[in-house]
Amino acid sequence: MQRTIHLATNLGRGGISALIITGTATDMQLIDNTLPRLTTRSQPLHTGELIYDVVIDSKTASVIDEIVIAAYSPEIRIITGHGGSASALALLDYYRSLGFTESKTNPLVNMENNTRSYIQSLLPHTRTDIQAYKCLQTLQKLDNAEEANLEEIVDIMQPRIVVLAGAPNVGKSSLLNLLCGFERVLVSTVAGTTRDAVRDYIDISGYYTHIIDTAGFRSDAGISETEAINRAEKLLTTADVILLLFDGSREFASEDLQALDAVKNCNNARILPVINKCDCEQKNRIATAFKKYNLPQPLQISCTGNTGVNRLLQEIALLFTHNRSTGNEQTD
Repeated sequence: MQRTIHLATNLGRGGISALIITGTATDMQLIDNTLPRLTTRSQPLHTGELIYDVVIDSKTASVIDEIVIAAYSPEIRIITGHGGSASALALLDYYRSLGFTESKTNPLVNMENNTRSYIQSLLPHTRTDIQAYKCLQTLQKLDNAEEANLEEIVDIMQPRIVVLAGAPNVGKSSLLNLLCGFERVLVSTVAGTTRDAVRDYIDISGYYTHIIDTAGFRSDAGISETEAINRAEKLLTTADVILLLFDGSREFASEDLQALDAVKNCNNARILPVINKCDCEQKNRIATAFKKYNLPQPLQISCTGNTGVNRLLQEIALLFTHNRSTGNEQTD
């Protein structure tokens, strides 16, 4: 059995986060042995048992999260931690460091005996029209004794993550506001306005999408801004699609090169270069740099003129579909 970890709950606000870990019985013993309470026991968790414990960072000895761990079977553990993105991502990072690979597919779906009950349980959690339609369509197929495609349901229910990255003042916050349909974040000509990542949820072609605006990359940042840039780099590793923005109305600068360097270790299939301000005189000769980094030609948009945004949304949706169908999972 593969060593995998699956985040079964959405990122963002929530009461709890739930992770499903799979592997051999030996792998589960490894998981149990990292928890303080279980290391004092002579017997491992037995199926159906659950206990409260804490996950501790072995390097810093700090508590990552308080959890409830349950033994679903000898090869599966279900870990429930605090809600919110920070807790879920911290737990994911921790278990990935132990050698578990993140999986987009819920391993319990294949064990679901009552398909109808499973689909019905998903309906209250639909967030887009297409999610609801797919669930209802599947229920109708079951009524007609037709075969249901559970993988398609799991795929459309899985939230996508889009991260906006680039140098300061290239239009990341303006694009976030445009995609959200309201002024979600303050837009300013002052570099470094965005510090903490700004998040919201939108519908992109039926995909429930977690969109994140990050701090601009630049070398002369202060202490707090540097920390925000470090956090932005970590968020890039979680993205299904990275929108790498450039300002076409200004010359290519060192900050643009820093943004390119920040994504160079990411899967290129997830990176979508975007040149903003296409309605202005174009001075940015970034296309030559794209060839060096083996990136596709950029899309041209204007946030102020709402130009090219529909094409951008179409390309994002295509990447959502293509990356899942070809197995381009997130890589660190």
